[in-house]
Amino acid sequence: MVSQRNYLFPEKIQIALYADRLEITAPGMVYDDLAIEKIKKGISRPRNPALTNAFIYMGLIRKWGSGIPKLFDLVKEYNLPEPLLESLNFSLRVNLFRKLSP
Repeated sequence: MVSQRNYLFPEKIQIALYADRLEITAPGMVYDDLAIEKIKKGISRPRNPALTNAFIYMGLIRKWGSGIPKLFDLVKEYNLPEPLLESLNFSLRVNLFRKLSP
């Protein structure tokens, strides 16, 4: 979310921990032509291509659009509930849920 946030907004990335979930909200809404379902499939349009390319060069990320699909693969591997991605007014929120008790 660091490379995808909109640095023109003064807001910070917000992280909130609740009993049932971890909630991460970053400034920078989802582009109009890029729906949440497309993002889940790895379709990406980087907001900050220079920053994203620098992260790729440093080996911090593999390629554009790989983070969200990897997140969904990992939660499935660990039998966690599927994350919830929300496009809010001017931000993107990702909710990561705890394992549900039986």
